[in-house]
Amino acid sequence: MSHRSPRKYLRGVLSLWTRTPIFRVERGPLVVQTLAVALAAQAFKETEFVTDSGGALLASTLGWQFSQVVTPLDKFATEGIEHVWALGKLAACSIQDEPFVQFDGDVLLFKPLPHRLCSARLIAQSPDPDYFYASADMRRALKISGLPRGHTAYNAGLIGGRDVALVRAYAFAAMDLARRFRNCGINGTTTSMLIEQYHFGVFAARTRVPVSTLLPVRPKNSQVKRAGYAHLAGSAKRSSVYVSKAEMRLHRDFPDAYERFLSGWRKVSALTAPAGREPNCNFEDDSAGGEFLHYLQGTCASRSDDTPKNPRKSSAGRRGRSA
Repeated sequence: MSHRSPRKYLRGVLSLWTRTPIFRVERGPLVVQTLAVALAAQAFKETEFVTDSGGALLASTLGWQFSQVVTPLDKFATEGIEHVWALGKLAACSIQDEPFVQFDGDVLLFKPLPHRLCSARLIAQSPDPDYFYASADMRRALKISGLPRGHTAYNAGLIGGRDVALVRAYAFAAMDLARRFRNCGINGTTTSMLIEQYHFGVFAARTRVPVSTLLPVRPKNSQVKRAGYAHLAGSAKRSSVYVSKAEMRLHRDFPDAYERFLSGWRKVSALTAPAGREPNCNFEDDSAGGEFLHYLQGTCASRSDDTPKNPRKSSAGRRGRSA
């Protein structure tokens, strides 16, 4: 019986769960994500997109290119915890069978990851500042979770590792933990940060496996530049300054991807135009338009406030973030 030899590199994994209420179709974040996908194709030998039917259609329409696209999130049962948007990322981690690192759609990898990370059992972007976990909502969430206090949280702009069984065990434990927040009234960002990022630190401590990070907790500009890394977290991916820089970079370095995005966005924007405005193209005879309407219309209409009282900011170096 033959056995596959283990890969000596990490696969890049991106996930998108369109069924969580926080998901929105917006041009700025999608420009950033298009650049993220194009850069990841250079940074990794293989890239996988883990999503649902809506996400797969969005990727196809906007011209995102991956080594593989899978849609297990169509069958993802999350009744009562749909607001915990990190569950899509955790589900993606739970199905991997080769060494990998999952990168967020607002993470820009201008360089491949360093060799020291490629051999690490557990990987994250950076430690998170303690004050991100000090709000009243976060303290309440910590109590509900039953997790111990005093642990380091890790920003999951990057998350994964070479020890796939260990990462999967973390992901399954985190998904189980999420069930404690069913109909709890705490927003999805707070609960996601707790079960994905704080729990990652608790899990690493319990298993006595250190977490290797690309960046320190408060990186200097020189460290961010040396890493070739940007994380446009929170409102940064909607900032006109950062979106403009990302679009210029996409146009300059990936002109074919940029043209595919522009063509696809005309279709997407026609279905997500604000009420009272005429769409900028007609989809009556376009089957893709009907599919988008089926998969995305409900979530695009939802604009529920999911901002925690102590909003999370990027720990990837605000001054160092540029496209």
